[in-house]
Amino acid sequence: MTIQFSVARQLALALAWVPALAFGGQITYPAPVDPTPVNISPQYQTELSGDRFLQKQKLTSGSGKDALTLAAGSAAAASTAATAATGLIPGRGVVLTIDRANATVKMNHDPIPALNWPRMTMSFRLKESALADQVKKGDAVEFFLEKSGSDYVIVKWRK
Repeated sequence: MTIQFSVARQLALALAWVPALAFGGQITYPAPVDPTPVNISPQYQTELSGDRFLQKQKLTSGSGKDALTLAAGSAAAASTAATAATGLIPGRGVVLTIDRANATVKMNHDPIPALNWPRMTMSFRLKESALADQVKKGDAVEFFLEKSGSDYVIVKWRK
């Protein structure tokens, strides 16, 4: 005996409904939502508020870069104040290479709080090629950056 496919399909659908009909009276519905309004007070907290680098650190005595360690919060405030006053962003670093032909320098610089940059090694363009003649490889310098397009360029520095 052969059963046609359409008959078998209808029989399968009918049998699938049998459990639903058997448990139809036992369906539970979720409780209604409480209509009273909830008073939520928004609190603003920056993503960096718990950042360990932005916490105040004690000044350390010693030599080298330890002697230059400042409180991160006060360094950021001083950097922001200097940026607001002059429009230039200060930084400190050591000159690694100088490319006079392309007017660029590669430097290992300390963190720059005004830009949220960590300590790193990177190349900078010079605003004027004459700036390349003012330093040599290995010089520890304080430099000042200016926004130029989507980049920052060194506009002046001092040893």
